[in-house]
Amino acid sequence: LLGASVSGVNLSCFSSLMESFGEHYRMWAVVAFEPAQSPLFDVVSNETPLYGRPLPPFGAPLSAERIRLLESWIRQGAN
Repeated sequence: LLGASVSGVNLSCFSSLMESFGEHYRMWAVVAFEPAQSPLFDVVSNETPLYGRPLPPFGAPLSAERIRLLESWIRQGAN
């Protein structure tokens, strides 16, 4: 979880993610109902996110289908 020590975002489990406050964005990693305001969505859906680098840092980026799934989950309240 090296990234968590740098960014403040912990992706190890749901509760850790939902309690993560991003240091770079100065806000919660996921903003329920607001994908466009969610830093997690920004870093997986943009080649040049507002802060930091695109995720995942290694390997292929998420597929368009997985990005839409994440967007839908956030839009529905991120439960």
